[in-house]
Amino acid sequence: MEIESIPTQYSGVTFRSRLEARWAQFFDVIGVNWQYEPMRIEGWIPDFLIDGRWLAEVKPTPITSTGAAHHEPFAKAIRDFDTLLLGESPGDALGLVVRRESDGSILARYLVADLEAGPASLHVFPFLPRGFRSDLAAFWQGVSNQLGAWQPPPSRSVVSASCEAAFGPDWRA
Repeated sequence: MEIESIPTQYSGVTFRSRLEARWAQFFDVIGVNWQYEPMRIEGWIPDFLIDGRWLAEVKPTPITSTGAAHHEPFAKAIRDFDTLLLGESPGDALGLVVRRESDGSILARYLVADLEAGPASLHVFPFLPRGFRSDLAAFWQGVSNQLGAWQPPPSRSVVSASCEAAFGPDWRA
């Protein structure tokens, strides 16, 4: 059963779905640059260009592990270059950065948004460290509850100690 999308206006853009508009608003809240439907690539129109680095596909499906890269709705977005898969909402990770390898396998890594010092900085990790927790889900809930009016609390932080323990003191580099 396919869910019918509802075109939604946000920030002067008409999005094909409410979920895409929510993602755009969420990116604005956490300070990540986005461009909607930036280009057409061989039968695929990416939903976003994120942070000037990743073409992204949004689908109303949970992304709780790197196994989500094998969900059929994302098939057209998985290319031989890094792309970003975004689901129905962020969890501890924003989404998955994926790439189809030359042997046909899919390399999937987590994209983490570090919110400690204002606008988010984005980091790609092969796994989420044990005990890693992020405030992304709480920010998402705030955005979803008050479309357009919600503002982040003044103290935006993630627990970075687990990243430092797993990846070393220069994990943000």
